[in-house]
Amino acid sequence: MFPAFTTSSKDVRTIPVDNKRYTMRDIGKLEKRVERLEYYTLLSVLEQQALNMQIKDAGGFERFKSGFVVDNFETHKVGRVSSIDYKCSIDTKQSVLRSQSREDSIDLQEVNTKEDERVVAGYVRNGDVLTLPYSELTLLENPFATKKINPNPFVVLQYVGDASLDAPVDSWYENTDAPLITDNNTQLYTIFLAKDNVREAYSSIYNSYSVNWVGSDQNFFNINSLSEINSDAVTSSVQIANTGSSSNISPQNNETGKGLQTKVIGETSIASSLQQFARSKAIRFTVRRMKPNTKIYPFLEGRDISRWTNPDLRYSGVAGNSLSTFGSNITTDDAGNASGLILIPNGYPPIQGSTWNNYIYNTQYDTNAEQLQFTVGEKTIRFTSSATDTSKENVETFTEVKYYPAGILPRNTSTITSTLPCESQNK
Repeated sequence: MFPAFTTSSKDVRTIPVDNKRYTMRDIGKLEKRVERLEYYTLLSVLEQQALNMQIKDAGGFERFKSGFVVDNFETHKVGRVSSIDYKCSIDTKQSVLRSQSREDSIDLQEVNTKEDERVVAGYVRNGDVLTLPYSELTLLENPFATKKINPNPFVVLQYVGDASLDAPVDSWYENTDAPLITDNNTQLYTIFLAKDNVREAYSSIYNSYSVNWVGSDQNFFNINSLSEINSDAVTSSVQIANTGSSSNISPQNNETGKGLQTKVIGETSIASSLQQFARSKAIRFTVRRMKPNTKIYPFLEGRDISRWTNPDLRYSGVAGNSLSTFGSNITTDDAGNASGLILIPNGYPPIQGSTWNNYIYNTQYDTNAEQLQFTVGEKTIRFTSSATDTSKENVETFTEVKYYPAGILPRNTSTITSTLPCESQNK
């Protein structure tokens, strides 16, 4: 520091300034401290409002206050969820109480069914994908490459075929069956135990589609709940009272919810405490290059689903073109091909010998048979010549295909923008 009219160097003083450099970890700690400060500030404001609130009886006298009930609206822990009047939902992302909201999936149907109609509308269809018109361009090609030839094509040790599905992805889950609860640490999912109607239970978790199905981008740190979350034994009752409160504190923002177990896929965080079941859906399958004139058996995750399968009477290249009956044998033709329809199991199987009526609710089901359900996620459908699903190395012919009843699909290479999961074929 230089004083005014300095005439001597002895008058100059050096005062060090501590310029602290903050790392991202320091900033993260500060953010958590600010959030905790906001939390307790909000709590103090609400307590003061409750203390100053006047609740009078019929004679006009103020009622005696014996305590406060505080709910941070992170879970269904405080409310009496078994009451028929419990008609609210918890927004776990912002810790806000909201009215019930129902979420469902609606299938879209294409109006234009002919190519010329699509051209006039300005788009093209390739399989199940609609895009703008485009032309293909060869990026790299070697037309002079050689190929290998099998000198004895009749000696084949094992026939490994190819399989495909017309709809390998299901973007929704079964919301009429109670899901599996793998962790109820925060008591958010006790609503499924208290409500008889599963749809109503889903309606009590606001934005459940984002929290439990498609996930959220990791824009915030995971913050553990400040409330007690390790007890499921606490019960409470709600008394009728006319109360009200307000606050100018902005709501919090979380990825999924405080205290919820999550899993990370790519850059997306999704709650893993709830396991939904895959819904029943009709998909058409095609298998090729398997052993000719051979009976094959369909398996889904190791379970025999022959009762849910309706094969074509003859292979024409179009799956479902000549369906027979449910439970009929699947036999490959002279070229090793077969096709048909599979009804993804979600309960009882169709009656043996019944036909497909183009709608799952028009199908007759065998209520005396065993029920079968599968949780959502990546599933494997195997067609094999073994009736007991013997190991792939010990069968004459087999093929596999993936089925994805999931909100998040497997991520392909980050440099590729894809709408469907990558499929590989055996050659």
